[in-house]
Amino acid sequence: MNDERDDHAKGRHSRHPNPDGRPTPPPPQNPGQPGGQAGPPQRPAGGPPPPPPGGPAWPGEQPGGRPGAGGQQPPPPPGRPGGQQPQWPGAEAPEETTGAWTPSFDDDSAPGSSPSPLTSKLNGEDDATSYSPSPPPPPPGRPGPPPAGQQPPAGRPAPPPGEAPTQNLPQTPSADRGAAGAAGAAGAGGAAAGAAGAAAGAAGAAAAGAAGAGAAAGAASAGAGVTREPNLLTHSDQATYNYYADDYDDDPYGDDDRFGDQQSGGAADVGSAGFPGRDDDEDPDDDMSAAQAKRAVLWRRIRRACYVGAAAAVIIPTLVFIYGYLFWEAPDEQKLLNMKQPITITYADDSPLATVSSDGSREVVRDLNQVSKPLRDATISAEDASFYTNPGFDFQGIARSVFFMFTGSGVGGGSTITQQFIKLDLELNKSDPDYVRKVKEIVLAFKITNERTKDDILLSYLNTAYYGRGANGITAAANAYFGKKPSEITPAEASVLAGMVQRPKGNDPREDLEQATTRFNYVLNQMVKNGFLPAGEREGLQLPETRGQNDWRIDRRLTPDQFKIKDQVLRELEEAGYDEDTLAREGFKIKTTIDPKAQKAAVEAATTQAENTLPDNIKTSLVAVEPKTGEVKAYYGGGGDVGGYDWAVAPTEPGSSFKPFAVLAGLHKGLGIGEFYDGSSPQTIAGTEFANAPNVACDVPTHCGVREAMTKSVNTVFVNMAARLGPPAIAEAAHTAGVPGEYKSGKGSTKTLQNANGQTQSGIALGMYPVKPIDMANAYATLANQGKSHTPHLVREITPREGPPIKIHNEPVKTLYDESESEAAKLAYNTIASMFDVADHAKRGLEGDRPVMSKTGTHQYLDTKDNATAWMIGATPQLSASVSMLASENGRNVPLEDNSGTSFYGGKYPAMVWQQFMNSYHKGLKVEQFKKTDTIGQFQDIPLPPPPTSSEPPSTSAPPPTMPSESQDQDPTTSREKPGDGQDCGGFFEPPCESETSSPGEPGDVAPTRRFGE
Repeated sequence: MNDERDDHAKGRHSRHPNPDGRPTPPPPQNPGQPGGQAGPPQRPAGGPPPPPPGGPAWPGEQPGGRPGAGGQQPPPPPGRPGGQQPQWPGAEAPEETTGAWTPSFDDDSAPGSSPSPLTSKLNGEDDATSYSPSPPPPPPGRPGPPPAGQQPPAGRPAPPPGEAPTQNLPQTPSADRGAAGAAGAAGAGGAAAGAAGAAAGAAGAAAAGAAGAGAAAGAASAGAGVTREPNLLTHSDQATYNYYADDYDDDPYGDDDRFGDQQSGGAADVGSAGFPGRDDDEDPDDDMSAAQAKRAVLWRRIRRACYVGAAAAVIIPTLVFIYGYLFWEAPDEQKLLNMKQPITITYADDSPLATVSSDGSREVVRDLNQVSKPLRDATISAEDASFYTNPGFDFQGIARSVFFMFTGSGVGGGSTITQQFIKLDLELNKSDPDYVRKVKEIVLAFKITNERTKDDILLSYLNTAYYGRGANGITAAANAYFGKKPSEITPAEASVLAGMVQRPKGNDPREDLEQATTRFNYVLNQMVKNGFLPAGEREGLQLPETRGQNDWRIDRRLTPDQFKIKDQVLRELEEAGYDEDTLAREGFKIKTTIDPKAQKAAVEAATTQAENTLPDNIKTSLVAVEPKTGEVKAYYGGGGDVGGYDWAVAPTEPGSSFKPFAVLAGLHKGLGIGEFYDGSSPQTIAGTEFANAPNVACDVPTHCGVREAMTKSVNTVFVNMAARLGPPAIAEAAHTAGVPGEYKSGKGSTKTLQNANGQTQSGIALGMYPVKPIDMANAYATLANQGKSHTPHLVREITPREGPPIKIHNEPVKTLYDESESEAAKLAYNTIASMFDVADHAKRGLEGDRPVMSKTGTHQYLDTKDNATAWMIGATPQLSASVSMLASENGRNVPLEDNSGTSFYGGKYPAMVWQQFMNSYHKGLKVEQFKKTDTIGQFQDIPLPPPPTSSEPPSTSAPPPTMPSESQDQDPTTSREKPGDGQDCGGFFEPPCESETSSPGEPGDVAPTRRFGE
């Protein structure tokens, strides 16, 4: 290809405009730059002298040489075998024979001197090169020219038709690839060609950048096995725009060139590689390459970590499995049976209270045939359907269990019958973390399966499983629930027993009928699914009746109240996660909170009245709670026979003893106890007529203060208060004081302080909703403890056979409405202040002028003039006690009557029992005062209005009689039960019936007091 040379005689710089007026060509392209940006190669700082004149003929020229070249051929370039010449292509294409020019580097060569090596190189005088008619594809990761037929980028003119690229990449013959890298580097690096070529072949792009734009192409090719030589820069005279340039507005020749011919873009790369030059502009490829390298390292590390983790996930479990199989010892049936120890229960002073023995559940089955087939089938269906085919564990069950554990979307599902037998071992349950225990279960289950028959494993499981009610093993379970032997169990009874193992307490029909029914149906359906029970037979099966929970093992050595305490203690621990089976395996000693002296005083106070003046159908309960701790100091559940019903936890209507929570709700909204309300009687409030008890009235009925209304138990004042505050506000006050939000019974859970339809109505201020005596005692204890509440409990601590004592109740102290302690104390004190005079008014004050807050309560029996329940609740700073009485015959409530047939109120016999007990308990104790605080709202009574001048005072304003016998009968309840009609409402354990005269949800749907005089 013929190139026009710069005019050396004129000394024109290669960047000067052409003297003939031709436009300055655009910058040549360089494939080594991003986007094809051109950059001339950097001349090395030093190098060999220029090659001898002459050289191989250009394609299409005569062998004698090119004009201006002296007609001499240069020697072979360094790096090629001596004397070996490459094969050159034919003549140059016609379109390349234009008057193109190349930039000269004569600034560095004085006139008359020999051209520099780089000039010779660019002039084609130092090496034989071959050219392709079109540029090769760009290196990987670099943008190149668009394919044929593709339009140029937006904003750039299209290339001239038929014009070949102005920059071609010389190609090295493939026959000499071994030396191509060195040759390419030599062409740009002068005297350092050999070393630079070797570095380019070994290090790739790193050495290429150091050798300049041309060396970069050669190094990249060398790294891949093919070398490239520097580009021949040509420019066409036919156009001033180079399509393949990055920016035709850029000046390719910067003014800061160190040698005068260096382009800024190329110099930056050259200089940064360690050769002479200066890196004026950052190459984006450098940052991009560094980021890619970091990502590559990161992903390499991640892959290695994954490989290690995958290997560990296989190797470690395998080693653990092998170790456990060889060295872990699986428990046997006799070992588990011998682990049972008696449970000792003591009073708070460590004196013995009761002993729970496992003697009744030590009888075992020796042959699997002694268990009925329906019972075996039901057990397998409920707990492990693949029992006879699995290796001791179930992969799907384990996966399901893990899934439930991580997602919280289910419960259990992972343990087979064999694993459950392993789980009973004490060491697996207590000495290891959960995940270690699970691993041991799987390994030992597999080991036992290989050592014993499936029938032997099933028999051991049936003899050691816990079925609730203190029954360990199938023999005790069959007796505890149905009074039968295991061989006599029917399919329906088998479904009950098989379902008990999952939740020994929750699935008991006597504890939760709804849950027990659900589990019963599940087991039956599983039996049908696994082919153990015909579908037609399953349709006719119903949940069978079970025995009383304690009927199968009543310890006659205990008194009735001791038996109830023992039962309540075991229930409390079971709710805390310590069932009777666990307690027996550890041989726990249980210390209760019961004070033996206080318990004796409670029993004496309750039985004295019952023996002298009350019939046998009167059920008295007494619970005393220490305000500062929540500990139950005395617990009397109604006497009767050993194993009889516990009335201390029976929800009943508290009547007027619930009125203090209406006061608390008003104080929370800023209404002080000096406020006054209309206390006249009768009144229609919220659509229902309410009335006070006979001879009960305020001094001025229409102007009745809270203190006076509390002392005299004026019903209409508190109903008006509920209408003003809203009934739900009173329920909230009771809940914050300690009344639970729901109660659980054999029929499921029931929300407290609301009707079955979820509504709370005005009758709540008069105690129309059932509450347990233990909860009423605790709610009053919260007030006595300056507004700080505790969970009432009978267990102080438990101590295993080996180990330190364990505290069961460590709940944080709560305050009224979650207020600060100072605000809670103000609410409590102002509420207490409204009750200071109640005990004295009823002639039931305590000895030594001991300050006491108290309130009586009576609930009406259906729609009659009789009473159903009678209460007395009161507290000092040291103790809070509630006394409740009701009458029951054959499981149904009847009117309260004494031996003379006279109905009585809370101010009579309940107050007498409470007074006797409290005086006995406080003997010898210091008299403590309730701590005073700031008052809330209107604390003092509002002055009475002027008396009327034209009429006599109403007869109802006369003060009530002061005789003790009369004052005791002046606290009737204000709520009323509806006559029973066979529906589940209005009883001791059910919500009140809905009104028969108004629709549910209407204001009048409340339980009014009886209308006297009708």
